[in-house]
Order: sequence, then structure tokens, then C-alpha cells
Amino acid sequence: MNRPLCHCCGNPMRKNGRQKNGNLKWRCAEKKRVYHRHWQEFENNDRRMLVSLANRHGCEHCGLKENLHRHHIDPTTKRFSVAEAIGTGSVKFTDGIRRNVPFGLFYDELVNHTIALCAPCHRKEHSIMRSRF
Repeated sequence: MNRPLCHCCGNPMRKNGRQKNGNLKWRCAEKKRVYHRHWQEFENNDRRMLVSLANRHGCEHCGLKENLHRHHIDPTTKRFSVAEAIGTGSVKFTDGIRRNVPFGLFYDELVNHTIALCAPCHRKEHSIMRSRF
């Protein structure tokens, strides 16, 4: 099981017992702070903030800054859907197994493998890609 990261300092958290409903509690060693079931929300907010920073320059083709999608530059290197990872943190990888995406892997996929495209440019890009194959 992947250990969640502290939303304040980024260090891995440690198990800190269980809640009454059976869910694990997590504690950040640095901050001495206990997170119950909401640690995933902090990580998802960090992912959303990272995507908004990556999209701040707008569409790579036309410069539009609204309705942006993340487009994988090379579909053969795609490991998971960035949009799905933002929403749930758990995605189905290309190997067919569903699991949580570590923040570092999410960052690498977002920055090194995708570009920001507006919806019309994204559709054009995919139509061009389909016509090549």
C-alpha cells in the first residue's frame, strides 16, 4: 500500500491506529498532525493546483486559456489518464491494474509527457493522429 504524503511538508505519513469505522489514521512525522479520512482530499487539491500551474500559459497551439485538456505527446508512453488521476487519485494503468498514483509519478506524467490544448485543438490533434495510422 502506498503511504500518503503530508500536504504541508510532502513527507510520507505513518500509520497511527484505526478509526472506529476501521479506516486507517495517518500521522505526519514532521508536523505531528493526525489526518483521518481526508488525506486524499489534500493530495487531490495539490494535483489540481499543479495542473492549473501547468496550464497557465494556455493552449500550446492557439493560446486560448479556457477549457484546457492535457494531451499526451506520444500515446505509446501514456501510463494513465491525467484527468482521471486528478479526480480520484486512483487510475487504471496501461498494464490493466487499478491503483493509486504517487504524486511524483503524476508530476512526471503531467510535465514530461503532456501538453495543454484547448478542446478544439485537442480534437484536431486526435483527428490528425487517427489519419496517420
